[in-house]
Amino acid sequence: EKLYGRETEIEELLLTFTHTSTGRAPPRLVLIEGYSGVGKTSLVNELCQPLAKRKGYFVTGKFDQYAGEVPYLGFIEAFKKMTHQILSEDEEQINKWKLKLEEALGINAGLITQVIPEMELILGKVPPPIQLGSAEAQIRFNVTFLKFIGVFSQKEHPLVIFIDDLQWADISSLGLLHLILNSFDNNEYFLLLGACRSNEVVPGHAFYKLLKTYEDCEGLIKRIELNPLSFEQILKFVKDSLTVNIKSSPHLVAHNKQIQDLTTVIHDKTQGNPFFVKQFLMELIKEEMIQYNHNSKQWTIDLKRIQTMNITGNVVDLLVTKMRRLPTELQTTLSIAALIGTTFALKVVTMLYTNKG
Repeated sequence: EKLYGRETEIEELLLTFTHTSTGRAPPRLVLIEGYSGVGKTSLVNELCQPLAKRKGYFVTGKFDQYAGEVPYLGFIEAFKKMTHQILSEDEEQINKWKLKLEEALGINAGLITQVIPEMELILGKVPPPIQLGSAEAQIRFNVTFLKFIGVFSQKEHPLVIFIDDLQWADISSLGLLHLILNSFDNNEYFLLLGACRSNEVVPGHAFYKLLKTYEDCEGLIKRIELNPLSFEQILKFVKDSLTVNIKSSPHLVAHNKQIQDLTTVIHDKTQGNPFFVKQFLMELIKEEMIQYNHNSKQWTIDLKRIQTMNITGNVVDLLVTKMRRLPTELQTTLSIAALIGTTFALKVVTMLYTNKG
C-alpha cells in the first residue's frame, strides 16, 4: 500500500535499518510519534521487504489500554510471534535454536517459558526458576530477557521488534526498555521500534519521564514525528484513487477543479489524518456521492452533498456509523471479539456467541 507524504520518514527508517543489518551501531530505539491514524504502523511496515532480503526476523507486539498492569505485555506478544516463526522452520533449524537458547538462558530458561509457554515447544519442559525476593527476581528476569533477545539478533538474521502503543506500557515494561537502552553495546543487529500517541505522553506520564531521562543522550533514541497530511499530499492521494485504466493506460477522468474542491472538503473534514482521509473517501464512494459513469467515462462528484455531510471530525464516529450498517449478527460477533481483546481465537468467539443467551 502506497504511503503519501512520508518519503523523508521512510528514508530515515530504511537508513537506520541498513545500519542495523550491516553491523553499524543504530539508535537503541526508534520512536515513531503521532496521533492515532496518522500512519505509524504503516510506516514501520515499509521495513518488511528489506528485512526479508536480509533473512531477518520482524515481530510485533502492542500494549493494551484495557489490559491493566499486565507485565511485559507488548514484549511477550512479540516473542510469542517469534516462537511461531521458529516453529514454522524445519526440525534441524528448530534444534539449532534449542541449543542456542539453552546455552544463553541456562538455568533461567524457566523464566521465559513462564511468560511465553509456547517456548516449551522448542525447549521442552524446563525446571522452574529458583525463588528470589521481588527486587532480585525483577533484575534476574530483565537480564535473562536481554539474553533471550540476543539469541535472535545476529549478523545472519537481524532482529527488528516493533512495539505499538508505548503510552500504555506498564512499569515493568518501561524498566525493561530502560535496560535495553543501556545494553546491546556489542549487538548491533537488533533494532527496537516503538510507536506512541504523542498527544497522550504528557509531563508526569511514566513514558514521558523515561524519554526525558535520555533527552541529552545523543543517538540513543531517534524520534520520528508523523504530522497530518498537507493539502497537496491529499490531492495526490485523491488523484491516484480516482485514476482508472483505459486501454491499459491510466487516466484521471474528472475535472481538475472538481478534484481540487473535493480535496479541500476532505482536508477540512479530516484535518489531514491519513486513516480518516482514506475511510472518508471510501464512504463517499459507497454513498454514491462520488460515482464513475461508465457511459461518459467520467467521475461525477456531488460536492454539495459532501459539504453538508454530518462529519464530526472524529474518525471513530465515521467507523461507528459504518459498523451500525452491518447485520445484527455480525455486530454481536464483533462486540464479543472486542471484549476478548485485540487478538482472539475464532473458536473462542464462536463458543461465546453460541452461548450468548
